[in-house]
Amino acid sequence: MYKFRDRAIEKFDQLEVRYTSMDVAYKDVVSYFGEDPSDMKPDEFFGIFQTFTSSWNKAKSDLEMQKKKKEQAEKTKEFQAQRKARLNNRLDIKDENQEDKDIMDNLLEKLRSGEMANTSSQRKSRRMSVRERRRTRAESMVVKAEDLLRHIQNEEEAPPLPRAARSGSRRFTSSERMKKLASLADNKGEEVAVNQ
Repeated sequence: MYKFRDRAIEKFDQLEVRYTSMDVAYKDVVSYFGEDPSDMKPDEFFGIFQTFTSSWNKAKSDLEMQKKKKEQAEKTKEFQAQRKARLNNRLDIKDENQEDKDIMDNLLEKLRSGEMANTSSQRKSRRMSVRERRRTRAESMVVKAEDLLRHIQNEEEAPPLPRAARSGSRRFTSSERMKKLASLADNKGEEVAVNQ
């Protein structure tokens, strides 16, 4: 039994030393955080730290949740914007297709009602007037060529006829013009031979 008493006394002394050092350390810590060590019980003091750490962890998890919700909301918003853009593109394509269909319907309706025939007749009359102008220009060039040949042949004779006198001249085909010019050239060649 003496052994037990000796060991128990030894352990008690160690525990007493530990308690004393713990009490000194506790009073230092409590006074460090601005509390009175004689009034503040250890349960209250460490309860403050427990409340603080649990509040800290809760705030941290709340911030992470808010961040995730914000990211999710941004992704949802971006997805909705992309979806809306795709729908708008589809609507634009449908509108373009509808416009094309309307144009074709209008053209078919005009063809049925005969409005297009009027425009084709207008084009035809424009083509005819262009042809008429070209023909008039060609006639004036033929007349000028004839005048030049006459002038060359009859250098000493009277000047060429005024334009008013030639207004009744008809248009010659290209083969007729060539024949006429050839005959005029032949006549000039004969006159030159006679004069020599």
